[in-house]
Amino acid sequence: MLGVFTLRGKPVPLVDLRGELAQGTEASPPTPLVAILKYNGGYLGLAIDAVCDILKARDSQFSPLGSDGSRPGLLPSVLLDADEARMVYKLDLDALTRLPGVLFASDPSAQVRTEQAQAAKSRLLHYLVFECDERNFCIDASVVTELVDNPEISPSDFPSDCCFGVTSVRGTKVPALDLSEVLGLDHRRQTTKPQLLLLTAADGRVCGFGYDRMVAIQRQDPDSLLAAPAYGLPYPELFAGVMNLEEGRQALLLDHPMLLQRPEIKSYTQVYQHDVKPAQASHDVTKAMLRHACLLFDAPTRFVAPLSQIVEIMGVPTQLIGLLQPETHLIGQFNLRGEQVPLICLSSLLGEGAQPQCDASRVLIVRGDRLCFGFAVSRVDAIDAFNQFDPSMLDQGWQASNGKGISVNDRVRSLVSVGSQERSWRATLLDLQGLARQLECGLPQRRADVQSV
Repeated sequence: MLGVFTLRGKPVPLVDLRGELAQGTEASPPTPLVAILKYNGGYLGLAIDAVCDILKARDSQFSPLGSDGSRPGLLPSVLLDADEARMVYKLDLDALTRLPGVLFASDPSAQVRTEQAQAAKSRLLHYLVFECDERNFCIDASVVTELVDNPEISPSDFPSDCCFGVTSVRGTKVPALDLSEVLGLDHRRQTTKPQLLLLTAADGRVCGFGYDRMVAIQRQDPDSLLAAPAYGLPYPELFAGVMNLEEGRQALLLDHPMLLQRPEIKSYTQVYQHDVKPAQASHDVTKAMLRHACLLFDAPTRFVAPLSQIVEIMGVPTQLIGLLQPETHLIGQFNLRGEQVPLICLSSLLGEGAQPQCDASRVLIVRGDRLCFGFAVSRVDAIDAFNQFDPSMLDQGWQASNGKGISVNDRVRSLVSVGSQERSWRATLLDLQGLARQLECGLPQRRADVQSV
């Protein structure tokens, strides 16, 4: 080690390896350049003569120098560059750290930044974003009991402006309420809505709010949400904040506890629901459902996937780099908050053929072990719950065809039960995270190793 110097206020040890790599170079003159290496959170300055080239190479392209798999010190492998008739040796940073006198200066703030990033990630919540009467609203997805598609709404015995009627959900009469009317917002009156969002109050009673369509599921830090100004709103206590969406759009965050305390809501639920479970029992049921929450979507086959595997649901991005590659099912790439994400046609990937995009098309954001993927689907249907779900069932789920036909037995094995014991149906299970990991396997892993030339 030659000494220590500072780089942007951080101490960095300086090492000259010429004495380790060749004999008779101990008294060599100082080098004109220093390469800064970062390894396992530490920094090291390596004296070098010049930068010859920047190479991109896979580990499989390097030939080992040791016999029987042994690693011969600092230079365990070599890359034979046939184009320029040269050999490029790979420096083993792990072996470098074990040399006497070689010290990597630790970055005290690195651990703090890592802990802060992990803490921020743990604070992220799933928010359901939906559209109602040409406005975007959002709500904590963990409090949503269920989403009902095309509910059968019957006229109410107690009609009013805030109630479309009543529907039956698993044998329970649930009032279907006009959300805009309850919030006191101006809107064009309608007699029904195509979707119903169910919430369960602390007393165990369930109410439904009609909406037009689901926009997305976003993962955000609650602290990043904006405060909702109270001025001019008839019921400002019903809004907990404002969420920023893509393309400058925003969504109003509903304060669900305050919403469920509205007199008209309590009145309707008490009229239709007499025999309800105690609050704690209802809470336990809700927690059990959340542990096995699932998302139903079409691609174009009706699939179901664990909601926990999906980082986010969004519309098809308008700002897209078109890179259509039918053989790899790639549609293009888009930027998602600073990360470049490949957009993949899920139906084509699963051997179902490419589907045209429409207004109902959505993109499911799924993260594998290293990378993030966007899977384009024809339609997102609803959030429900698995019936007696076991994580090992994912192994029997629908897999990418990889050019092979899907047999009838494969289709049957991938069917799982969705809903409750009283009202259930079967849907095709898809392991989206497993699919993302399969796609990762065919990609070279980007590494920060510095290759000596």
